[in-house]
Amino acid sequence: MFARSSTLGLIVTVALSLPTDRTPVYRIQSSGAVSLNAAGTEAQYGLSREKVDGKPVLTITLGATTGESALMLFTTGDELPRSGRYPVYFSWQGDSARVEGGGRWFHACFIAGTVGHSQGAFHGQSGWVTITDNKAGLISGEFELRAQGFLASNIRDEDQWVTVQGMFTAAGDSSMPNVATALR
Repeated sequence: MFARSSTLGLIVTVALSLPTDRTPVYRIQSSGAVSLNAAGTEAQYGLSREKVDGKPVLTITLGATTGESALMLFTTGDELPRSGRYPVYFSWQGDSARVEGGGRWFHACFIAGTVGHSQGAFHGQSGWVTITDNKAGLISGEFELRAQGFLASNIRDEDQWVTVQGMFTAAGDSSMPNVATALR
């Protein structure tokens, strides 16, 4: 009887730990100045109280406090991003003019290493974010970007480069039950 209970418990545990389309999950892989692989379930999105050009800032955050690295994807807009491929640019200033028709784009910030042991910080210079799905409080997508920054071992050398790629399914921030309503 103990074996059946243990087996059932093991099956339930494995089933609950498998990612589904309803579970926040992310994977990040970097190469270049820092090579690492990170994965976890700390994937969420929310709105900043600050506005850029009069629009709210939506932030998708992957692995911010518990991961082996963290990636933050920022975009402005009056609605959640729709399915599609969006460019990554470095700064907030003047970049909307670079996007055809002034459309949506992302700014990316990659922190390599853990909260207690950072290996470096990098800002996206080019690349893309593809939103593959946006429904029921979840945003799913993929990304690939080139980022420039510095290693923690030498913060004066800001000419270090990484390529960062991966995927995510992020849940709406618990402090904001309905982000879509807040954007209206």
